[in-house]
Parts: sequence; structure tokens; C-alpha cells
Amino acid sequence: MDFDVYTIGTGNFLEHCLNAIRLLFGGGFTGLMKQVTVISLLIVIIKYLFAPDFKSVAIWFIQVLAVTGILVVPTANVYIHDKLPDSYGFTPAVRKVANVPIGLAFMASYTSKAGNFLMEEFEDAFSGTFSANKGRNMLFGSKIIEDTMEMRSEDANIKATF
Repeated sequence: MDFDVYTIGTGNFLEHCLNAIRLLFGGGFTGLMKQVTVISLLIVIIKYLFAPDFKSVAIWFIQVLAVTGILVVPTANVYIHDKLPDSYGFTPAVRKVANVPIGLAFMASYTSKAGNFLMEEFEDAFSGTFSANKGRNMLFGSKIIEDTMEMRSEDANIKATF
């Protein structure tokens, strides 16, 4: 599975964080997680022997299955889209981080997509009516200020105001 994550200026930092998490979950952490799961299973079995309560054992099993089997063990590719241009005006290339736990990739993708949608809507709303190029991703009222600075007036009071 592939997920897209959108960010503004923190693509490099986000790539390093996801790589660290990938290394943590791909390395010795899963072995430790398996050992803790087996030990906790033994504790649950011993608890069941002294006080038989099938419901608590079933709930524990479903929780462990959901966390490990659905959110942590499966992995996905994450593509990081950094929307902030560099000092030359170029947006950086898309960064790819492989083998990120799918729970983290899913949450990061869908929350950043919502934030990216809101950012684009705000930019469209506040970029002004003079904007002929809507795809430039200007931050909020910068286009209005730019157009205002280019205005010329014959009135002395308006010239002084600008």
C-alpha cells in the first residue's frame, strides 16, 4: 500500500522521523514485542485458571490482534510531498519512505490530506480576485498585497496611504 503525506517545509525532518520509526519497528523491537506478547499471554492464561472469565481473555486477544496484526506488523510506503519551495522557487522532489507501520502511515496520510485541503481552500479564498494563476500556492493574502503595491493613483492622500 502507498500513502501520501503533505507537509510545508518539514519534509526532511518528517523523512528522518519515519525512517527512525521504520528502523525501530523493523529491527529488534518486533522481537521484543513478540516476547512481551507471549509473556502477557501466559499471565492471562494463569489469571484465567484462577478466575475463569472468558470475556476478558477474548477482549485481550482481540486487542493484541488489532494492535499488532493490523496497525504495527503490516507496512506501507509513504510518499512525502513538501509544498514549500526552496530559496530558488523549486519544490523539492517527493521523498519515499518504505516499510512504515501501516497504522502510522494511514493516520499521517489522512490527517495531512485534510490539512492540505484546508490550506488550498484558504489560499484560494484569500489570494484575491486578481489571481490568474491559481496553482502557485501563495500563502494567504500575499497576492492581494502584491497587487496593491502595484496600484497607481493620482490622489495624494491615497499615495500617502500606500
